[in-house]
Amino acid sequence: MPNYPEFAEAAGIGSRQMIGAIRAAYPAYSKATHSMVCHPDRYGVRLTDEAEAILRTAYGDHPGLASKPRRQRKKPVRTKPHRLVVYLPDDEHDAVLRLMEKEGFATAQELLRYLINTALFESEVRG
Repeated sequence: MPNYPEFAEAAGIGSRQMIGAIRAAYPAYSKATHSMVCHPDRYGVRLTDEAEAILRTAYGDHPGLASKPRRQRKKPVRTKPHRLVVYLPDDEHDAVLRLMEKEGFATAQELLRYLINTALFESEVRG
């Protein structure tokens, strides 16, 4: 876990210099935010990888910063990665289930994709 006071001591800088360097990229960074960052055990707050890179560039690589940037989230390995959500009242939900059974759709996703593709096709035909 990063220890920003240790970094400041090793780099020979004070809180004001750290705040000033970070504030150039993050204007809302303040003494209060810096205090929270310096006490992660109390607040659960830490600098982003970009903010740490600013400190590393400005003052060198000293102990106290994270040893390596956190991994970026992996992109989902799905053929259909985008999700749409809809909330329905009970009567509409029941009507959709009856329609699915009547038309032979096994899942709500199949029905919705059919309806969306039909609407998109009609939209393209109309121009």
